[in-house]
Amino acid sequence: MTGRLFVKNSILLFLLIVVGCQTTAQENECSKYPKPIGHVNDFEAVLTSEEISQLETYLREYEGISTVELAIVTTKSFEPDTSLFDYSLNLANCWGVGKASDNNGVLIAISMKQRAVRIQLGTGLEDVFTDEEAQVVVDEYLIPHFKKGLVYKGIRVSLSEIFKQLLPLQDE
Repeated sequence: MTGRLFVKNSILLFLLIVVGCQTTAQENECSKYPKPIGHVNDFEAVLTSEEISQLETYLREYEGISTVELAIVTTKSFEPDTSLFDYSLNLANCWGVGKASDNNGVLIAISMKQRAVRIQLGTGLEDVFTDEEAQVVVDEYLIPHFKKGLVYKGIRVSLSEIFKQLLPLQDE
């Protein structure tokens, strides 16, 4: 009987150590990224405070009717030897964008300085909004407006297009 108790306790201790190491590894990974301020995180300072406020309201309202959580981040740079895809995926995971049970987050990552844009989608959205459709939004709405210096308008129009794509989720 004592032997079984020892084995059970040993297994429990091992599992606690493994989970603790994974949590510590994720915390170390996440410490590389800035902490989120809200739905709109303009670390590159390309938006006015009024534009940020309007986008915050727009995103909160949409989340209220759809449960899809969207975040926007502008960043001057991301790690060397890291693609914006990897940066935005890791950032979305570290920030917990979207509902964990639904994996329904959307992160729009923008680096004006590095001339890079990515719409990162949670896997729970794949049936209604694909990576290919997200790239169309980047190519047809974000980039053309950004080239004209219209960052806020590009984001706002792109959000409208994303919301149209995600419309079926509002009916559920």
